[in-house]
This record gives sequence, C-alpha cells and structure tokens, in this order.
Amino acid sequence: MKLKTFEYAYDATPSVYYHMRSSTKHEGANYIIDHQIEKKGAGESQIILTVWVDTRSTISPSDVMKSVAVRTRKSLNQ
Repeated sequence: MKLKTFEYAYDATPSVYYHMRSSTKHEGANYIIDHQIEKKGAGESQIILTVWVDTRSTISPSDVMKSVAVRTRKSLNQ
C-alpha cells in the first residue's frame, strides 16, 4: 500500500534539515527511498534512510540502503 500512496515528499530548511522521499522503478520493481538529513554541528550530520521495496525486487532493501548511504555521505563531504 505504501508504494502506491507514499511516493513523494520534500521539506527543507536550507543548510539545516532536508527530508526527501521519492519513488523509482528498477527492473520492474518499485522502490521508495526516504532521506532525512539534519545538520548537528560543524562537519556532523544525522542521516536517516528508509527504503520500501516491493516483492518483485531482486535487490534487498538493505542493499539499496547501503548504496544510497554511500552516495549521500559522498555528497555531504563535497
């Protein structure tokens, strides 16, 4: 149900807090990736990732989260 009704969100306080959620499709399976990023101090951020994957996926939610976490950390360090 969430994959059909929970597809998109965006809320931000620039340089302080970001909440982004979007859906995507990969190899016929639907995914929803939810990011929450909050700056805690100089060089420190809290990142919360949540992933919903439908049952047709060949990739586990934890594999998706690992990939997204690496890319998120790289983008915050640039």
